[in-house]
Amino acid sequence: METKRLLIADDSPIIVEDLVWRLKGSFEIRHCTDGYTAHSLLRSYRPHIVVLDLMMKGLDGIALINEFQE
Repeated sequence: METKRLLIADDSPIIVEDLVWRLKGSFEIRHCTDGYTAHSLLRSYRPHIVVLDLMMKGLDGIALINEFQE
């Protein structure tokens, strides 16, 4: 069975660390703390699941969702 890829994007390092700690072992995880890195990872990493902070500085989660909607 293929391991699911998870991307966590949140500008709070504490939240990111907590989610990574809780979910490690269940997913292959990449994480970041800004929308621009999340944008890059969405294209290159191609996650199955995304946990996304909607109110990040710079490129926010809402803009990311709008761009990747198909």
